[in-house]
Amino acid sequence: MKLTSQEKLALAMTSAGSMRNLAALIGVSHQKIGRWLREGETGGAKSIPTDKATRAAIDLAFTIHKDISKEQAAIENLPFIEKTPIFPVTKPRRDGKPSDRMFVPETPFIRGETRVKIMEGAARTKKFMSVTVESEIQAQSYLEELADKEIAAGKYKGKTKKWIVRHLKKVLTKSGVIGDTETLKLYTKRQPLGPIWVDGKPRWDDPYQAAVAVEDEIQRRHAPSANQPGGTLASTFIFQLAPKLTTQRGNTNAKPKARKAKWTNKRGK
Repeated sequence: MKLTSQEKLALAMTSAGSMRNLAALIGVSHQKIGRWLREGETGGAKSIPTDKATRAAIDLAFTIHKDISKEQAAIENLPFIEKTPIFPVTKPRRDGKPSDRMFVPETPFIRGETRVKIMEGAARTKKFMSVTVESEIQAQSYLEELADKEIAAGKYKGKTKKWIVRHLKKVLTKSGVIGDTETLKLYTKRQPLGPIWVDGKPRWDDPYQAAVAVEDEIQRRHAPSANQPGGTLASTFIFQLAPKLTTQRGNTNAKPKARKAKWTNKRGK
Protein backbone atom coordinates (compact mmCIF):
# COMPACT_ATOMS: atom_id res chain seq x y z
CA MET A 1 0.00 0.00 0.00
CA LYS A 2 1.58 3.25 -1.17
CA LEU A 3 1.02 6.33 0.97
CA THR A 4 0.76 9.83 -0.46
CA SER A 5 3.02 12.66 0.72
CA GLN A 6 0.09 14.15 2.65
CA GLU A 7 -0.57 10.85 4.39
CA LYS A 8 3.09 10.48 5.33
CA LEU A 9 3.19 14.00 6.79
CA ALA A 10 -0.08 13.52 8.69
CA LEU A 11 1.16 10.25 10.21
CA ALA A 12 4.54 11.81 11.05
CA MET A 13 2.76 14.52 13.04
CA THR A 14 1.81 11.89 15.64
CA SER A 15 5.47 11.51 16.64
CA ALA A 16 6.71 15.02 15.81
CA GLY A 17 4.09 16.56 18.08
CA SER A 18 4.08 19.91 16.31
CA MET A 19 4.41 21.46 12.87
CA ARG A 20 7.61 23.21 13.97
CA ASN A 21 9.31 19.92 14.83
CA LEU A 22 8.24 18.37 11.55
CA ALA A 23 9.24 21.46 9.59
CA ALA A 24 12.69 21.52 11.22
CA LEU A 25 13.36 17.97 10.09
CA ILE A 26 12.23 18.55 6.52
CA GLY A 27 13.96 21.91 6.25
CA VAL A 28 10.98 24.15 5.47
CA SER A 29 8.89 26.63 7.46
CA HIS A 30 6.12 25.42 9.74
CA GLN A 31 3.72 27.56 7.72
CA LYS A 32 4.58 25.54 4.63
CA ILE A 33 4.09 22.28 6.53
CA GLY A 34 0.68 23.57 7.59
CA ARG A 35 -0.28 24.22 3.98
CA TRP A 36 1.02 20.81 2.88
CA LEU A 37 -0.96 19.07 5.61
CA ARG A 38 -4.07 20.84 4.28
CA GLU A 39 -3.31 19.91 0.69
CA GLY A 40 -6.32 20.49 -1.56
CA GLU A 41 -8.33 22.15 1.20
CA THR A 42 -9.21 25.79 1.86
CA GLY A 43 -6.07 27.53 3.08
CA GLY A 44 -3.87 24.63 2.05
CA ALA A 45 -1.48 24.03 -0.81
CA LYS A 46 -3.04 23.13 -4.13
CA SER A 47 -0.63 20.19 -4.20
CA ILE A 48 2.55 19.15 -2.40
CA PRO A 49 5.63 19.63 -4.63
CA THR A 50 6.75 16.45 -6.36
CA ASP A 51 10.36 17.43 -7.08
CA LYS A 52 13.03 14.95 -6.06
CA ALA A 53 14.37 17.02 -3.13
CA THR A 54 10.94 17.52 -1.53
CA ARG A 55 9.97 13.89 -1.93
CA ALA A 56 13.28 12.79 -0.42
CA ALA A 57 12.85 15.09 2.59
CA ILE A 58 9.31 13.88 3.25
CA ASP A 59 10.36 10.24 2.85
CA LEU A 60 13.22 10.77 5.32
CA ALA A 61 10.86 12.33 7.86
CA PHE A 62 8.44 9.46 7.42
CA THR A 63 11.19 6.85 7.82
CA ILE A 64 12.34 8.49 11.04
CA HIS A 65 8.76 8.66 12.26
CA LYS A 66 8.26 4.98 11.48
CA ASP A 67 11.46 4.00 13.33
CA ILE A 68 10.51 6.12 16.36
CA SER A 69 6.98 4.74 16.46
CA LYS A 70 8.21 1.14 16.21
CA GLU A 71 10.73 1.77 18.99
CA GLN A 72 8.05 3.34 21.19
CA ALA A 73 5.70 0.43 20.60
CA ALA A 74 8.48 -1.99 21.59
CA ILE A 75 9.20 -0.02 24.78
CA GLU A 76 5.52 -0.09 25.72
CA ASN A 77 5.03 -3.68 24.48
CA LEU A 78 2.26 -2.50 22.18
CA PRO A 79 1.20 -3.71 18.73
CA PHE A 80 2.84 -1.85 15.84
CA ILE A 81 0.82 -1.13 12.70
CA GLU A 82 3.39 -1.48 9.95
CA LYS A 83 1.48 -0.11 6.94
CA THR A 84 0.12 2.97 8.68
CA PRO A 85 2.59 3.64 11.53
CA ILE A 86 1.26 5.78 14.36
CA PHE A 87 3.04 6.95 17.49
CA PRO A 88 1.49 5.20 20.53
CA VAL A 89 1.07 6.88 23.90
CA THR A 90 -0.10 5.30 27.16
CA LYS A 91 -1.27 7.09 30.28
CA PRO A 92 -0.70 5.66 33.77
CA ARG A 93 -3.75 4.45 35.63
CA ARG A 94 -4.53 5.69 39.11
CA ASP A 95 -4.46 2.16 40.52
CA GLY A 96 -0.89 1.65 39.26
CA LYS A 97 -1.87 -1.15 36.90
CA PRO A 98 -0.63 -1.21 33.30
CA SER A 99 -2.58 1.05 31.00
CA ASP A 100 -5.23 -0.82 29.05
CA ARG A 101 -5.55 1.87 26.38
CA MET A 102 -3.32 3.13 23.60
CA PHE A 103 -3.68 6.78 22.62
CA VAL A 104 -2.64 8.31 19.32
CA PRO A 105 -2.61 12.12 19.62
CA GLU A 106 -1.99 14.82 17.01
CA THR A 107 -4.22 13.16 14.43
CA PRO A 108 -6.41 16.01 13.05
CA PHE A 109 -4.60 16.08 9.70
CA ILE A 110 -5.18 12.38 9.10
CA ARG A 111 -8.03 12.17 6.60
CA GLY A 112 -10.98 9.84 6.47
CA GLU A 113 -9.55 7.28 4.09
CA THR A 114 -6.33 7.07 6.10
CA ARG A 115 -8.25 6.84 9.38
CA VAL A 116 -10.04 3.81 7.98
CA LYS A 117 -6.68 2.25 7.00
CA ILE A 118 -5.32 2.81 10.52
CA MET A 119 -8.33 1.27 12.27
CA GLU A 120 -8.49 -1.62 9.81
CA GLY A 121 -4.77 -2.28 10.35
CA ALA A 122 -5.21 -2.20 14.13
CA ALA A 123 -8.11 -4.67 13.92
CA ARG A 124 -6.05 -7.06 11.79
CA THR A 125 -3.42 -7.34 14.55
CA LYS A 126 -6.18 -9.00 16.65
CA LYS A 127 -4.70 -7.34 19.71
CA PHE A 128 -7.20 -4.52 20.20
CA MET A 129 -10.68 -4.93 21.66
CA SER A 130 -12.16 -1.66 20.44
CA VAL A 131 -11.51 1.85 19.18
CA THR A 132 -13.06 5.25 19.77
CA VAL A 133 -12.14 8.60 18.24
CA GLU A 134 -12.18 11.92 20.05
CA SER A 135 -13.04 15.26 18.45
CA GLU A 136 -13.06 18.72 20.00
CA ILE A 137 -15.80 21.22 19.32
CA GLN A 138 -16.46 24.83 20.23
CA ALA A 139 -18.93 24.79 23.13
CA GLN A 140 -21.05 27.68 21.86
CA SER A 141 -21.46 26.08 18.43
CA TYR A 142 -22.51 22.83 20.09
CA LEU A 143 -25.11 24.58 22.25
CA GLU A 144 -26.54 26.44 19.28
CA GLU A 145 -26.74 23.24 17.24
CA LEU A 146 -28.44 21.49 20.16
CA ALA A 147 -30.88 24.40 20.53
CA ASP A 148 -31.81 24.13 16.85
CA LYS A 149 -32.59 20.43 17.33
CA GLU A 150 -34.76 21.18 20.37
CA ILE A 151 -36.65 23.87 18.45
CA ALA A 152 -37.17 21.51 15.50
CA ALA A 153 -38.55 18.91 17.94
CA GLY A 154 -41.13 21.44 19.14
CA LYS A 155 -39.63 22.02 22.58
CA TYR A 156 -39.41 25.31 24.50
CA LYS A 157 -42.23 26.90 22.52
CA GLY A 158 -42.36 30.65 22.92
CA LYS A 159 -38.72 30.86 23.97
CA THR A 160 -36.03 32.53 21.89
CA LYS A 161 -33.00 30.58 20.68
CA LYS A 162 -30.78 32.78 22.85
CA TRP A 163 -32.81 31.83 25.95
CA ILE A 164 -32.70 28.14 25.02
CA VAL A 165 -28.90 28.25 24.58
CA ARG A 166 -28.48 29.83 28.05
CA HIS A 167 -30.85 27.29 29.57
CA LEU A 168 -29.08 24.33 27.97
CA LYS A 169 -25.72 25.67 29.13
CA LYS A 170 -26.96 25.80 32.74
CA VAL A 171 -28.40 22.29 32.54
CA LEU A 172 -25.32 20.74 30.90
CA THR A 173 -22.93 22.57 33.23
CA LYS A 174 -24.81 21.29 36.27
CA SER A 175 -24.75 17.74 34.91
CA GLY A 176 -21.01 17.96 34.20
CA VAL A 177 -21.28 17.64 30.43
CA ILE A 178 -19.90 21.14 29.98
CA GLY A 179 -17.05 22.58 32.04
CA ASP A 180 -15.45 26.00 32.18
CA THR A 181 -13.47 25.45 28.99
CA GLU A 182 -14.54 26.86 25.64
CA THR A 183 -14.31 23.46 23.96
CA LEU A 184 -16.04 20.14 24.50
CA LYS A 185 -14.92 16.63 23.68
CA LEU A 186 -17.04 14.27 21.63
CA TYR A 187 -16.36 10.55 21.34
CA THR A 188 -17.54 8.01 18.81
CA LYS A 189 -19.29 4.96 20.18
CA ARG A 190 -16.84 2.25 21.15
CA GLN A 191 -16.44 0.12 18.03
CA PRO A 192 -15.55 -3.52 18.74
CA LEU A 193 -12.38 -4.74 17.05
CA GLY A 194 -11.88 -7.86 19.10
CA PRO A 195 -13.43 -11.28 18.56
CA ILE A 196 -17.04 -12.29 18.95
CA TRP A 197 -17.26 -15.71 20.58
CA VAL A 198 -19.39 -18.19 18.65
CA ASP A 199 -19.68 -21.78 19.90
CA GLY A 200 -16.68 -21.22 22.14
CA LYS A 201 -14.51 -20.01 19.27
CA PRO A 202 -13.39 -16.45 18.44
CA ARG A 203 -14.68 -14.89 15.25
CA TRP A 204 -13.52 -11.56 13.89
CA ASP A 205 -15.91 -9.46 11.86
CA ASP A 206 -14.70 -7.72 8.72
CA PRO A 207 -12.04 -5.22 9.95
CA TYR A 208 -12.73 -2.88 7.06
CA GLN A 209 -16.44 -2.64 7.85
CA ALA A 210 -15.69 -1.97 11.53
CA ALA A 211 -13.38 0.89 10.55
CA VAL A 212 -15.90 2.31 8.09
CA ALA A 213 -18.56 2.32 10.83
CA VAL A 214 -16.37 4.57 12.98
CA GLU A 215 -15.60 6.89 10.09
CA ASP A 216 -19.28 7.13 9.25
CA GLU A 217 -20.04 8.27 12.80
CA ILE A 218 -17.21 10.81 12.67
CA GLN A 219 -18.71 12.34 9.55
CA ARG A 220 -22.31 12.26 10.80
CA ARG A 221 -21.94 13.30 14.43
CA HIS A 222 -18.62 15.07 14.78
CA ALA A 223 -17.87 16.83 11.51
CA PRO A 224 -20.76 19.36 11.55
CA SER A 225 -19.52 20.91 14.82
CA ALA A 226 -15.83 20.00 14.79
CA ASN A 227 -15.29 21.63 11.40
CA GLN A 228 -16.51 24.95 12.78
CA PRO A 229 -14.02 27.57 14.09
CA GLY A 230 -12.48 26.39 17.35
CA GLY A 231 -13.16 22.73 16.66
CA THR A 232 -10.80 19.87 15.80
CA LEU A 233 -12.03 16.80 13.98
CA ALA A 234 -10.67 13.40 15.04
CA SER A 235 -7.97 14.87 17.29
CA THR A 236 -7.12 11.61 19.12
CA PHE A 237 -7.52 7.87 18.54
CA ILE A 238 -8.07 5.65 21.59
CA PHE A 239 -7.58 1.88 21.26
CA GLN A 240 -8.63 -0.57 23.98
CA LEU A 241 -6.05 -3.31 24.39
CA ALA A 242 -6.99 -6.96 24.70
CA PRO A 243 -6.95 -8.12 28.36
CA LYS A 244 -4.24 -10.73 27.72
CA LEU A 245 -1.95 -8.14 26.18
CA THR A 246 -2.54 -5.77 29.08
CA THR A 247 -1.52 -8.48 31.53
CA GLN A 248 1.60 -9.33 29.53
CA ARG A 249 2.70 -5.72 29.49
CA GLY A 250 3.20 -5.68 33.26
CA ASN A 251 4.65 -2.68 35.08
CA THR A 252 7.55 -1.31 33.12
CA ASN A 253 10.07 1.23 34.33
CA ALA A 254 11.27 1.93 30.81
CA LYS A 255 10.57 5.52 29.95
CA PRO A 256 10.77 6.77 26.37
CA LYS A 257 12.84 9.82 25.62
CA ALA A 258 11.16 13.10 24.94
CA ARG A 259 9.70 13.34 21.48
CA LYS A 260 11.92 16.19 20.37
CA ALA A 261 15.02 14.46 21.70
CA LYS A 262 14.15 11.26 19.86
CA TRP A 263 13.77 13.11 16.59
CA THR A 264 17.05 14.99 17.13
CA ASN A 265 18.96 11.85 18.07
CA LYS A 266 17.75 10.05 14.98
CA ARG A 267 19.20 12.84 12.91
CA GLY A 268 22.59 12.31 14.51
CA LYS A 269 22.88 15.74 16.11
